[in-house]
Amino acid sequence: MEVHVIFLYLAILLFFARLTGNIFAKFGIPSVLGEIFVGILLGQSVFGIVPLNDIIRLLAEMGIILLLFHIGLEADLKQLKRVGFSATTVAITGALFPMIAGFFGFLLCF
Repeated sequence: MEVHVIFLYLAILLFFARLTGNIFAKFGIPSVLGEIFVGILLGQSVFGIVPLNDIIRLLAEMGIILLLFHIGLEADLKQLKRVGFSATTVAITGALFPMIAGFFGFLLCF
């Protein structure tokens, strides 16, 4: 794929992601949801305007890593300590219940 085509796809993605993120933010919805929404719409899931190739895949993975890093920087340790027990209970239940249900469902099939 030509370099100028990749830059065109990136420009399209960034323009619409920023636009939709700003629109979502005006309605009180986190702007990152608007940006993810644009990625779903323009990507292979819906319209297929931006084809998936190795460069786009690499940039998407780097974006996920940077997003998680940014979320980690914004974490408030005092608030995490305050809701720690209930959040841990919900996390363990949310992971353990589907695992146990899947295990017993697997056993029932055989």
